[in-house]
Amino acid sequence: ATLAKTYDLLDIKEDIEEIDMQSYFEELFVGIGDFSQKELRVDIDAKGVSLPIKEAGYLGLVVNELATNSIKYIQEEPIRIEIGLKKAQRSLRFGFRDNSKRFSIDTNEDTLGYKLVEAIARYQLGGELRIDTKNGVSLEIEFTMKG
Repeated sequence: ATLAKTYDLLDIKEDIEEIDMQSYFEELFVGIGDFSQKELRVDIDAKGVSLPIKEAGYLGLVVNELATNSIKYIQEEPIRIEIGLKKAQRSLRFGFRDNSKRFSIDTNEDTLGYKLVEAIARYQLGGELRIDTKNGVSLEIEFTMKG
Protein backbone atom coordinates (compact mmCIF):
# COMPACT_ATOMS: atom_id res chain seq x y z
CA ALA A 1 0.00 0.00 0.00
CA THR A 2 2.87 2.37 0.79
CA LEU A 3 4.57 2.01 -2.57
CA ALA A 4 1.22 2.17 -4.35
CA LYS A 5 0.45 5.45 -2.55
CA THR A 6 3.84 6.84 -3.59
CA TYR A 7 3.17 5.95 -7.21
CA ASP A 8 -0.33 7.46 -6.97
CA LEU A 9 1.21 10.73 -5.81
CA LEU A 10 3.70 10.57 -8.67
CA ASP A 11 0.92 9.94 -11.16
CA ILE A 12 -0.73 13.24 -10.22
CA LYS A 13 2.25 15.32 -11.36
CA GLU A 14 4.52 13.85 -13.98
CA ASP A 15 7.27 16.40 -13.38
CA ILE A 16 7.37 15.96 -9.62
CA GLU A 17 10.81 15.88 -8.03
CA GLU A 18 9.85 16.19 -4.38
CA ILE A 19 6.91 15.06 -2.28
CA ASP A 20 5.19 17.16 0.37
CA MET A 21 5.67 14.94 3.41
CA GLN A 22 2.70 16.23 5.42
CA SER A 23 0.32 15.26 2.60
CA TYR A 24 2.15 12.01 1.91
CA PHE A 25 1.99 10.83 5.55
CA GLU A 26 -1.68 11.85 5.76
CA GLU A 27 -2.46 9.85 2.62
CA LEU A 28 -0.57 6.83 3.96
CA PHE A 29 -2.72 6.86 7.09
CA VAL A 30 -5.91 6.93 5.07
CA GLY A 31 -4.86 3.53 3.71
CA ILE A 32 -3.53 2.27 7.04
CA GLY A 33 -6.71 3.40 8.81
CA ASP A 34 -8.84 1.54 6.28
CA PHE A 35 -6.85 -1.62 7.10
CA SER A 36 -7.39 -1.29 10.85
CA GLN A 37 -10.52 -2.28 12.75
CA LYS A 38 -9.23 -0.38 15.81
CA GLU A 39 -9.73 3.26 16.72
CA LEU A 40 -6.68 5.17 15.51
CA ARG A 41 -5.66 8.74 16.38
CA VAL A 42 -2.77 10.12 14.38
CA ASP A 43 -0.94 13.41 14.78
CA ILE A 44 1.39 14.33 11.93
CA ASP A 45 3.78 17.26 12.04
CA ALA A 46 5.72 17.49 8.78
CA LYS A 47 4.43 20.81 7.47
CA GLY A 48 6.78 22.59 5.11
CA VAL A 49 9.01 19.56 4.53
CA SER A 50 9.39 18.15 1.02
CA LEU A 51 11.73 15.31 0.16
CA PRO A 52 12.98 13.70 -3.03
CA ILE A 53 10.88 10.77 -4.15
CA LYS A 54 13.43 8.14 -3.07
CA GLU A 55 13.77 9.38 0.52
CA ALA A 56 10.01 9.93 0.79
CA GLY A 57 9.44 6.33 -0.28
CA TYR A 58 11.91 5.02 2.31
CA LEU A 59 10.22 6.96 5.12
CA GLY A 60 6.85 5.76 3.84
CA LEU A 61 8.02 2.16 4.23
CA VAL A 62 9.22 2.90 7.79
CA VAL A 63 5.90 4.55 8.71
CA ASN A 64 3.94 1.67 7.22
CA GLU A 65 5.97 -0.94 9.13
CA LEU A 66 5.82 0.89 12.48
CA ALA A 67 2.14 1.84 12.22
CA THR A 68 1.16 -1.68 11.17
CA ASN A 69 3.00 -3.07 14.19
CA SER A 70 1.34 -0.53 16.49
CA ILE A 71 -2.08 -1.58 15.22
CA LYS A 72 -1.19 -5.26 15.51
CA TYR A 73 0.22 -5.18 19.05
CA ILE A 74 -1.47 -2.34 20.94
CA GLN A 75 -4.59 -3.62 22.66
CA GLU A 76 -5.88 -0.47 24.37
CA GLU A 77 -7.82 1.92 22.19
CA PRO A 78 -7.53 4.47 20.85
CA ILE A 79 -4.15 3.73 19.37
CA ARG A 80 -2.21 6.99 19.36
CA ILE A 81 0.53 7.60 16.84
CA GLU A 82 2.61 10.74 16.45
CA ILE A 83 4.85 11.36 13.47
CA GLY A 84 7.19 14.29 13.04
CA LEU A 85 9.64 15.33 10.38
CA LYS A 86 11.80 18.39 10.89
CA LYS A 87 14.37 19.85 8.53
CA ALA A 88 17.32 22.04 9.51
CA GLN A 89 19.46 22.95 6.49
CA ARG A 90 20.45 19.53 5.07
CA SER A 91 19.76 17.56 8.26
CA LEU A 92 16.43 15.84 8.89
CA ARG A 93 14.92 14.28 11.98
CA PHE A 94 12.08 11.78 11.63
CA GLY A 95 10.21 10.70 14.73
CA PHE A 96 7.57 8.05 15.42
CA ARG A 97 5.84 7.57 18.77
CA ASP A 98 2.95 5.39 19.87
CA ASN A 99 1.20 4.55 23.14
CA SER A 100 2.26 0.93 23.37
CA LYS A 101 3.42 -0.66 26.59
CA ARG A 102 6.35 -2.36 24.86
CA PHE A 103 8.26 -2.11 21.61
CA SER A 104 6.46 -4.22 19.04
CA ILE A 105 9.55 -4.71 16.88
CA ASP A 106 11.93 -6.58 19.16
CA THR A 107 15.42 -5.18 18.68
CA ASN A 108 16.92 -8.26 20.35
CA GLU A 109 15.44 -10.65 17.84
CA ASP A 110 16.07 -11.02 14.16
CA THR A 111 12.59 -9.88 13.16
CA LEU A 112 12.04 -8.86 9.58
CA GLY A 113 10.30 -5.62 10.64
CA TYR A 114 13.20 -4.42 12.77
CA LYS A 115 15.72 -5.43 10.12
CA LEU A 116 13.76 -3.46 7.52
CA VAL A 117 13.55 -0.30 9.64
CA GLU A 118 17.21 -0.54 10.65
CA ALA A 119 18.38 -1.16 7.08
CA ILE A 120 16.41 1.78 5.71
CA ALA A 121 17.62 4.10 8.48
CA ARG A 122 21.29 3.14 8.28
CA TYR A 123 21.94 2.02 4.74
CA GLN A 124 19.35 3.72 2.54
CA LEU A 125 19.11 7.05 4.38
CA GLY A 126 22.63 6.92 5.85
CA GLY A 127 21.23 7.91 9.21
CA GLU A 128 21.29 7.10 12.87
CA LEU A 129 18.47 5.09 14.48
CA ARG A 130 17.49 5.60 18.12
CA ILE A 131 14.76 3.76 20.02
CA ASP A 132 13.35 4.62 23.44
CA THR A 133 10.73 2.43 25.14
CA LYS A 134 10.31 4.25 28.47
CA ASN A 135 6.93 5.89 27.79
CA GLY A 136 5.41 4.03 24.88
CA VAL A 137 7.63 3.56 21.89
CA SER A 138 9.66 6.38 20.44
CA LEU A 139 11.82 5.87 17.38
CA GLU A 140 13.97 8.53 15.77
CA ILE A 141 15.98 8.57 12.57
CA GLU A 142 18.37 11.44 11.95
CA PHE A 143 19.93 11.73 8.52
CA THR A 144 21.52 14.21 6.12
CA MET A 145 20.29 14.85 2.61
CA LYS A 146 22.83 13.98 -0.04
CA GLY A 147 23.58 16.08 -3.07
